[in-house]
Order: sequence, then structure tokens, then C-alpha cells
Amino acid sequence: MSVEKNKIVNKIIRFIPVIIMMIVIFAFSAMPGEESSDTSMKFLNPLLHIMEGISHHKLGPDFENSLHWFIRKAAHFSEYAFFGILVLNAFYTKEKTLLSLGVFSEIFVLLYAISDEIHQYFVPGRYAALLDVCIDSSGALLGILVVLLIINSRRKRKRNIETL
Repeated sequence: MSVEKNKIVNKIIRFIPVIIMMIVIFAFSAMPGEESSDTSMKFLNPLLHIMEGISHHKLGPDFENSLHWFIRKAAHFSEYAFFGILVLNAFYTKEKTLLSLGVFSEIFVLLYAISDEIHQYFVPGRYAALLDVCIDSSGALLGILVVLLIINSRRKRKRNIETL
């Protein structure tokens, strides 16, 4: 296989996880409100049970609702942090500056987060929320920044070794 074809195949392979993650996010967003809530309750109920066991008393509905909200938002944040890392990896080349790579990756994820909220607007029992776009893009930004810091550190280390 020629070098050029090999580069194209590698690029396609690096986009497969991005596409899979987009499908996963789309599938979660396509869940009607009640089903989505039930899914997050699968994480909440064991956590409540543990917390009640530690505190030795029943936690109130206000606390349960707050924790439910937190779990849902934490899921948004973490799935988009992972998505941001996948997008950065797909667009990464040694020739790109880290700033342009990070900005482009964040914009890509931000646009997908916006489209995801628009999609949810049309799903029964769901709604579009600017707060979710902010949480999603913040998660992506964290994932992207962590990887950019690692890449920058490796590049500096490599330059230091080459100057020896």
C-alpha cells in the first residue's frame, strides 16, 4: 500500500470511534424522557442505598432529586470529555499547532452538542437546554486540554532529548 493510501486509511480508522460516539450520544438523546430518567435511576438507586447505609437514615426527595440532576449532568460532562478526546485524536497531525488542533476539536464538539440539544427538543419528554450545551462543551474542553498538555509535554521532552 502506498504511503498516501496508508495515511488515508489511518485517518478513516481514527474517525471510526468518533462516529461510534456520535451514534451513542444520539441514541441516548433519542430516549424519551421517562426512559432516560429510568436509565439514570439505575445509577442513582445503588448510590442512594449506599449513602443511606452510611448515614443510617432515609434521604429526602429533595436530596434524591438533586443527586439525580447531578448524575445526569455528570454523565453529560464525562461522555463529552471522552468525545472531545476522540475528536482531538481523529484530527491530530504533527503538523498542526496544538492551539489550532484544540480550537478546531472544541468547535466540532460544540456544534455536535448544539445539534444534540436540538435533536432532544423533538423527543417526547425531553427538552433542549443551553446549560447542557455548556456542560457538554466544558467536558470536551477538559478532555481536549488534558490530551493537549500530554502532547505538549511529550513534544518538549522529545526536543530536549534531540538537543542533547
